[in-house]
Amino acid sequence: MRRFFIFFLLVLASGCVGLGLYFYSYKHTSNAFQPNKNEVKSSIDLPINSDGSISFPANNRGWHVIGTGNFTLEVRGMIDYGGEKANPVESERKGDADALVPELPFGVLVAKIGQQGKPFKVGHSHKFQAGLQTVYVAVNDSYYEDNSGAYTIILKPRIPTCVESYTSGCCWTIKPPKYTPASVLPSDKRYEKSSVKIAPDGKSCTLFVPATYGNGVEARDNAGHQFYLNKGEQFEIQATGMAMFSTEHPRVGPQGMYGWYDPYVDSPFNENVGGLEFSIGPLPENRFLAGTNYSGGAEYSGVPVFRVVERTSGYGDGNYGGFTVTIKKR
Repeated sequence: MRRFFIFFLLVLASGCVGLGLYFYSYKHTSNAFQPNKNEVKSSIDLPINSDGSISFPANNRGWHVIGTGNFTLEVRGMIDYGGEKANPVESERKGDADALVPELPFGVLVAKIGQQGKPFKVGHSHKFQAGLQTVYVAVNDSYYEDNSGAYTIILKPRIPTCVESYTSGCCWTIKPPKYTPASVLPSDKRYEKSSVKIAPDGKSCTLFVPATYGNGVEARDNAGHQFYLNKGEQFEIQATGMAMFSTEHPRVGPQGMYGWYDPYVDSPFNENVGGLEFSIGPLPENRFLAGTNYSGGAEYSGVPVFRVVERTSGYGDGNYGGFTVTIKKR
């Protein structure tokens, strides 16, 4: 009887172990837990640490917006994915076909530039030159519910190599070009005041964005009608015109001053001074460089706001001209 009881316990234990191994294997192979590889979440949902760094929890599923433009991303820390450890560089297991990014190690932080960009491992540090495109990051895994810990992400703006510097803190990052300094033109009167016209069907909007408007121009007309973008909605922007932000520099188009760096502009686009930026919702919440042409999916919901890239103190200090902007839903 005792032998039978011992045998019964051994069989029961073997069954439990086998069942546990089955579930562990199922965790990393079953399509039931496979993440949506195009799922995008906004970085606005990510916790911000007291030192300004970003906490990226290991159980965050899918892709998260982390920024646009040129910057360095540093990653620190270690996470646990289903009982196994990972750091920004490596882990114990290589991702399988069900991983968010197959063939890259489970648990590492991965990134891509643009929604259709090819994902890659970030490592401890990576320099991004995304231009107008958006950078997305994610933890590489196939099942996130049993993950724990968090990576610490530090974003550092790119500091360009200056060719010729000035005491104001600005500099040329290229050989200073020859140009005719800007002067006031009769056509500048067109942009003395802002203007917003929304099409009757609500699918397009045309705005005048003066270079003097430090708070920007919201896509809302005098009657209170607004041009509203829903997250994920496809849209495009076209801009024309010239802005004057200094009597010492030439007029610039919506792309801004090429080769000129000003670290004190009230914008992340400190190498596009005088150019056209926009946000979806209030300016402090997010920022994109519109330039002459912009197209893509709305990463937030809200009413767009357009503004000329400039120092906070500069909008009322000799600025003239502006841009005519058309934004359309596709």
